[in-house]
Amino acid sequence: MRSWGRSGTNTSVGSFRSKRRRGCWSVWNPTRNSGKFYRITFGNESHRWHHRSIDSRTAARSNKAQIAEWISDYGIDSDFVRVRVLGLPPAASELQFIDFSRVQEARKRKVETLPDEPLIAGFDVSGGGAAWNVIRFRRGLDGRSIPPIRIPGEKGRDRSVLIGVAAEVLRESRPEKKVAAMFVDSAFGAPIVERLRTLGFDNVHEVSFGGPSPDYHDANWRAYMWRQMKDWLAKGGIPDEEQLALQICLPGYHINRSNKLVLESKSDLAQRGEASPDDADALALTFAQHVAPIEPSKQEPVLCDIFVGGGFSGLGGGWMR
Repeated sequence: MRSWGRSGTNTSVGSFRSKRRRGCWSVWNPTRNSGKFYRITFGNESHRWHHRSIDSRTAARSNKAQIAEWISDYGIDSDFVRVRVLGLPPAASELQFIDFSRVQEARKRKVETLPDEPLIAGFDVSGGGAAWNVIRFRRGLDGRSIPPIRIPGEKGRDRSVLIGVAAEVLRESRPEKKVAAMFVDSAFGAPIVERLRTLGFDNVHEVSFGGPSPDYHDANWRAYMWRQMKDWLAKGGIPDEEQLALQICLPGYHINRSNKLVLESKSDLAQRGEASPDDADALALTFAQHVAPIEPSKQEPVLCDIFVGGGFSGLGGGWMR
C-alpha cells in the first residue's frame, strides 16, 4: 500500500521523499494521523494537492495471501491494516476524544427510528474563509437519511443566503422532513437566529459553544454536546462519509483541575494545522438539547428541561411550552 501526492502548482515538501522536484510524484505510508503529510493527504491542505490512496487488496502485485492473514489476525478496522493495507492513516491518537473504530461502526450500522421521533437540525455557521456553513439532521438514532446542506464560507458571507436556506428548511411541512428544533451556533449565527425568529420560526435556538454546560462533567456546552454525540455513536448511524468520520475523530481533549471535560477548540485545531470540523460540529449541535417525542395530537414538540428545577442559560428563548 502507498498513498501518493503531487503538488498542484509548486514543489514537493519535506514530508515527501522527492523534495524540491517540480510536479513530481512521491510515495509514502500514512503512519500518523497528524503532521504535514496527514494535512496534505487527508487534512486542510488536501485541496492543494493531487493525491491517491491505494488499497493493496486491489493492487496487481500485492501478496493477497499475506493481506488476508493480516486482516484475519488484526481486523479490517485495525490501525495495522489501515496503514499497511488500506492506505489510510491510523485511527488511534493519545489525544483523541472519539475513537475511529466507534465512528466506523456507526458508518456501517443499520438503525431504525420510531414514528414519533422528532427531526432535529444542527446549523454550524462559519465566519467565512475555508470554513463551511453546514446544516445536519438527526432523527433518533438516524443521522444519515437526510443529506446535509453545505454552503462554502465565502458564499455564506452574505447572511441573507444563509437565512434563506434555513428558512426553506424550517418551512418544510412534510412529516418526514418537518424540523422540530434547529440549534444554531451563536458565535456567527446569532443574527441569523434573530432574523428567523422575526420571520415567525420559534423553534430556532442559539447555542453558545463556550457557555456553561448543563452537566457538571463538562467545561462548556460544546464539550457537553460532543460527549452526548460520542455516547450516541455507540448505537446510532451516520453517513458513510470519510470527511465526517475524520472530523469527528479530530479534536483532542483533557480533564481540567475541576475534573471537567475540555474539548480541543476550533482555534487550537487551526493552530496545529487542522481544518475546521464544521460537519462534526453541526452533527454535535443536534445534541444541544433533548427534544421530546412528537405527540400525534400536537403540531409542536416539547423541549425537555434537563436541569432539575432550573431554567436555561446559554441558549436563547424559553424552553418549556
